[in-house]
Amino acid sequence: KMVFLAFGLQETLDPPATAEDLNEADWFYDYVTSLVNLGVAEYYTDGRFSPADPASSCFVNLAIERAEEFLPEPATSLTADLVTASPFRILVAGTTNSMAQYRVYGTSATNPLNVLTIINDLDGDGQPDANAAISQVHVNCSPPSGTGNDLHFSSSMANGQAGFANLGCYSETSDPLTLNVSIDVSSRAAVGESISGQQIRLSVTDGFPASDAWPGLPTYVVRTMLPTFTNLSSGSTMLANGEMMLFSYGVTAMNINAVGLARLVFGIDIHDEDAGGELQLSHFALYRGGTLITDANIFDANGNDITGSNFMAGSEVFVTFSSEEVIVAGGTNAYYLRAEVIGVELDDWVETRIQTGDEALPLTGLTSEGSPNTGRLISSLATVGLFPSLIQFQAGHPQPGLNVIWSDRSADVHLYNLTDSGSSPDWTNGYGLELDSLSPHALIND
Repeated sequence: KMVFLAFGLQETLDPPATAEDLNEADWFYDYVTSLVNLGVAEYYTDGRFSPADPASSCFVNLAIERAEEFLPEPATSLTADLVTASPFRILVAGTTNSMAQYRVYGTSATNPLNVLTIINDLDGDGQPDANAAISQVHVNCSPPSGTGNDLHFSSSMANGQAGFANLGCYSETSDPLTLNVSIDVSSRAAVGESISGQQIRLSVTDGFPASDAWPGLPTYVVRTMLPTFTNLSSGSTMLANGEMMLFSYGVTAMNINAVGLARLVFGIDIHDEDAGGELQLSHFALYRGGTLITDANIFDANGNDITGSNFMAGSEVFVTFSSEEVIVAGGTNAYYLRAEVIGVELDDWVETRIQTGDEALPLTGLTSEGSPNTGRLISSLATVGLFPSLIQFQAGHPQPGLNVIWSDRSADVHLYNLTDSGSSPDWTNGYGLELDSLSPHALIND
């Protein structure tokens, strides 16, 4: 009995026992008959089994050796490579997102992908980090085309971990299995204002715990909506003396909610062909459509107000707003940065662009409000605000990645206030926005 159960042997009662000293009523009849039929045990040469005799060590060792032949082949390790990962670093709350596609190698009918663990591993230590960002994780197993059916599985993300068991996914050919992972991002209605700024960094492994993870995914951040920036002024136009349009762009808000803008930094390269210093820019202004935005504050890199006669110094222009600049839900605003140009000569040129770099730089250190990468506009406390002072907000770089400052207006009470810690904690930078597509606009006198 011990050998039969220990090795998980199959009951095999056909043919029935032939030993004279075995009776179907005996409690051990099924075990002995199965062992004999499987070739694990034998009768004595005189046809007896002698169940009452003590089992010799020789008999036990031989039975174990023979029983080991019935053990299944040990599972071989599975490997995987990452085919694609979601290119969108901002995930919108309340949506389903395809996050990754893997190719899984080494599966077969006898060695399927059975166990899968997916964790939210924010710090890369292989341990789950619990937050409320993910409500459900979905896994889809796809064998090579024409060799089987897709299998779909779903699991909640409790305490930062989703576990799948008994998947039974395998490829019937030597081609790899395809595994797709998608997630349901929690909604603001379910989580509240703290959903904005939550981070997601998935780690996938075919075992417990996640010590041998497959290729990992980048970090994503959750927002309640996503603004879209578009370039309205690519290419080049003629440079001349007088008021010139330096750069134009559009900002579109999703239907979900309005978006707020607080700051934009422009890079402006001025090329004075004869290096005589005659080419100068002043009287900067920002228009929304054809309307001058009187609340726009425009400074150069030295902190000089250049909305008047001061000439721009340096190569950056900082635009901030005394009152929040709002794009209504589902709406698009077109903006035009203009300036007065003097001293234009042949082969002079001016090139303007929105400063990029934010899209790859999540904010760090904003830990007091409960949502990383999100904070108040200004605060003397480094863990609270994006900027330490109004002066830095209007013309400064206290840390990298502060060129585009916006809000998804996700706070229960959204506030735009430029006093110390006066705004609501739902402001962030351009991390995850597609800003690289905003090509510069050149003005050339040729």
